Amino acid sequence: MTGSFFSRLKDSIFSYQTPKIVKIHDTRLALIHYAFMILIFAYVVGFQIVWEKNYLMKEPPTGTIRISTLKGNLTGTKVGDYPYCRSNVTTNIPSAMRYRCLFWDEGEAVFPVTEQSAVFLSSRVTTTNLTLACSMEDPACSFTAVSQDTIYVGGVENFTLMFDHAFYTATLNIQANAKDIAGRLLDTDNNQMNVPLVGQSGSSDILDVNTILRAANVKLDDMTSGNETFRYSGLLILCFIKYDNTHSYNTDNIRYTITFTALKSTEFKAVEQMYNSLNASEKTTRNRHGLRILFFQNGDIGKFEFQVLLLTLVSGLALTAIATLITDMIALMMLPDRKIYEKSKYKDVDTESLRRATMASGNPVTSPLVVDHYA
Repeated sequence: MTGSFFSRLKDSIFSYQTPKIVKIHDTRLALIHYAFMILIFAYVVGFQIVWEKNYLMKEPPTGTIRISTLKGNLTGTKVGDYPYCRSNVTTNIPSAMRYRCLFWDEGEAVFPVTEQSAVFLSSRVTTTNLTLACSMEDPACSFTAVSQDTIYVGGVENFTLMFDHAFYTATLNIQANAKDIAGRLLDTDNNQMNVPLVGQSGSSDILDVNTILRAANVKLDDMTSGNETFRYSGLLILCFIKYDNTHSYNTDNIRYTITFTALKSTEFKAVEQMYNSLNASEKTTRNRHGLRILFFQNGDIGKFEFQVLLLTLVSGLALTAIATLITDMIALMMLPDRKIYEKSKYKDVDTESLRRATMASGNPVTSPLVVDHYA
């Protein structure tokens, strides 16, 4: 009994088990299986590896940007040239929507002077002078308006923005400055705009507000849902700078794409307060409406990684197993010869008969049923 146990144990340890494969000569099943294999090959190699480049380890970049604003060249321009100015008498804009125009420079029009990843250009400013005629110890005390004046910043569309931007990827250790890589500006229809000062090697990007508005497909004198112009109420524009080195098979070829999106259902304003240093009871507020641009830097930066390629190939092997399973189901459940295929693929073992035969012979290996079972 003990010798028989150890003998079976030895046979179990020092043996190799392999699946039994049944070859079915059926053209229909072969074509179905080959079709699945071709689709899987096209998906894994053609789509995942060639098209999607899933042999690259990808990482979104972390960006930084520095923005400078400069007043445009308005030589020879007159106040009456602008339809939104009060002095223009030929415009179709209602007089209630026109104000006195002043040609402010960047020091007056930009507020605040510096901002992280954003810039705000004033287009309409209401200046209010206030005075305090009571004591702040009185809860009901507040500043009272003495005078008020509203103006438009003339030629705000001619202001130019220079932005110097760069990115870095911590894991892939890839970094680049916009001065060293190619760039392009796209409109809202993803058409490239011919702008000479964007994507030029060795220089920062320079855009005037007019070009930004054209790229966002909006004008400051367009009407809002509240029957006001964007020049009057303000406008929020999002600037997306996308870095990418996966557009070609050379990961050293890095480029960036700039797009602008106008949020036409929003308006923007900021309030600036200036106190009289010589008289604490007097202050001036500037209620600024205008164009605020927010900058977002994102993209896909990739680097070849063998483990990523291996995972893509392994996922393809898993799909081949699913294809084989589906082909088996078709063979065993849908085809006319499914009964024959089922008998060839599966073997029923009568365990009760096997047990009786084993007990009668005393040697399971020599039993015909057992030999057939292990065959």
